[in-house]
Amino acid sequence: QDFDYAQRAVRLGAYDFIVKPVRNDELERVIALAVMELENRHLELSLNENMTEAINRLEERHQSSLPFLRSKFISEQIGGARASETEAYIISEQLGISCSRIAVL
Repeated sequence: QDFDYAQRAVRLGAYDFIVKPVRNDELERVIALAVMELENRHLELSLNENMTEAINRLEERHQSSLPFLRSKFISEQIGGARASETEAYIISEQLGISCSRIAVL
C-alpha cells in the first residue's frame, strides 16, 4: 500500500509483490514464476559460459593453425596458384603475412 516501499523493492530487484492477507495459491504462483525466472537466468549464464569456452577453443585452434596456413599459402603461390593480386593481398592480411606487394616469377 505504500508506494515508496514498492519503488524501493523494484530498485532492489523484487520479482513480484504479494499483499496481505496472503493467499496460498497466489504465493505458490509467484514462487513458481520466480523459480522459473531463476532457472532461465541460470541456463542463460551457462549457455553464455559454454559459448565463451567454444570461442576460446576456436581462437586457440585458429592461432595454432596460422603457421601451417601461412606456409601453405606461400607454397601455393610459389607453386603457381593463380590468386589475383587483390585476393593474395586479402589472404595475406587475414593470415597476418606482412608484405607490401606479392610477386611470383
